[in-house]
Amino acid sequence: MRVQLKLSASVFLTLAAAVCGTAARADTLSLGSTSVSLSSSTIDFFSSAGAGKVDVSATSTGAFAGLGGTRATLTDVTLGSVPVSGFISIPSMPQASFSLSTLDPGLFSAAGCFATPPAPGQTCSLSASPYSFVNTPTGSIASFTAKGTVTDTATGATTPFTAAFSTEFTTAYQEVLSTIGTAGIAHASFSASVNVPSGALAGTLNIGQPSLALTSPTIASSPATAIGPTSTGAFAALVGKDVTLPSLPFAAGPVSDVFTVAGLPDVRFTLTNVDSGVLGAADCTLPPAAGEGCTPMGTSLNLLNTDEGLELSLSAEGTAFDSATLDTTPFDAIFSAELDGMSYQALLATIGSGGTVDLPYSVELAAGPFGATSPVPEPTTPALLGAGILASLAFGRFRQPRRRVTRSAETRA
Repeated sequence: MRVQLKLSASVFLTLAAAVCGTAARADTLSLGSTSVSLSSSTIDFFSSAGAGKVDVSATSTGAFAGLGGTRATLTDVTLGSVPVSGFISIPSMPQASFSLSTLDPGLFSAAGCFATPPAPGQTCSLSASPYSFVNTPTGSIASFTAKGTVTDTATGATTPFTAAFSTEFTTAYQEVLSTIGTAGIAHASFSASVNVPSGALAGTLNIGQPSLALTSPTIASSPATAIGPTSTGAFAALVGKDVTLPSLPFAAGPVSDVFTVAGLPDVRFTLTNVDSGVLGAADCTLPPAAGEGCTPMGTSLNLLNTDEGLELSLSAEGTAFDSATLDTTPFDAIFSAELDGMSYQALLATIGSGGTVDLPYSVELAAGPFGATSPVPEPTTPALLGAGILASLAFGRFRQPRRRVTRSAETRA
């Protein structure tokens, strides 16, 4: 049995570097063109193709099957100003008109939002905010869910839809909230899963480019994914080039998987470890309900039931080796996904019976320092980077910063 679903479509590589006489710098390499900017008052969508333009995933199903590789348009949302007519439009399917009715409240309480120090497994939803945050070993996941109606303008028929959105950051959510709370903006690649359960437009519209095949005991990656427009600093020039990520095991533990980044021919990235999930197995067999969390025993998966479906994440570490400079730099990675219309109990049952779940994915990698010759960030990023640095000083990181650069033993031999 094969179930097709959808997840975030981004990949970030954040390389934190210190330059003599200047403040610390973070360069980001984002995979997946479809992107989002989160602030305290707005949700803005964009991609390399322009404002509001997003990629339709080849994993879309039903009435939306065959739209992979085309684009849709998402209308920006001002928090507190919902409903939004014309929320989603699809030029290749002009008869489908999506209107946003509701942003669901975040899943959690505000009690953990300013917990110190940040730690894996902490959760947060500010009062009256749609965002749900979860800290992981290598960063944090942010998600929100929505409801609305889709009208078939050819017949006038109207059907409800639900939607799930997620993205990930390589900083704790305390730092993300500090940035947003000081009039800053958190940029990231994202994807969304929009489920229309019935009618002539029944199916799942998945937004985002790259995809995964989730089948026990491996998570297989799709072909090469384009680097996206939220890349910054030394990596801004790589937008549009490709990266292919390796497959990963469900099980936590050591791995040795090599991947390359087009445009960085001298740098070899190797995943060396997949972290254990942080949510525990106690809720894995409960009846489905929003807010439940599950890590199947011995696995890397963090599974969270949302109002409209499921959020999935996992964390990993590795090294980046530059054959030109012989420098080896550790990096952290965080993967996220969302699945609309399916609980994690149903997901585990599908995989457990030999089924496969196909979905786009989102990844962010963080390493540092990485090369002293990396350019100074472009003028649009210092304010954001400065806010992140100040927040990091205020809240601290729950993972000890990795600042030592070593020479590879094999290259010295």
